[in-house]
Amino acid sequence: MSQERLKIYGIELRWIIVSIGWLIMCGIMYPDMKAIMPLWAFIIAMLLGAFWGWLLIVLALNPVLAFMKKTLTNALRVDVDDRP
Repeated sequence: MSQERLKIYGIELRWIIVSIGWLIMCGIMYPDMKAIMPLWAFIIAMLLGAFWGWLLIVLALNPVLAFMKKTLTNALRVDVDDRP
């Protein structure tokens, strides 16, 4: 079962939204941070922070989402024999 995803110039829409959000966050934070670090260090720190945040979310939410999917699938399943 393939799922069609909305793409703009071959790039999935969710990655475009994530990139725009990341750039906005950098634009808000960098003016305060430029007194203590250069731009290249700030970009590396933001990339590392985004990676570790993503990893934490994936590791923490994967079991929860899998459990919810299994529970909802079982709750919504209708057997042919149960129909009146």
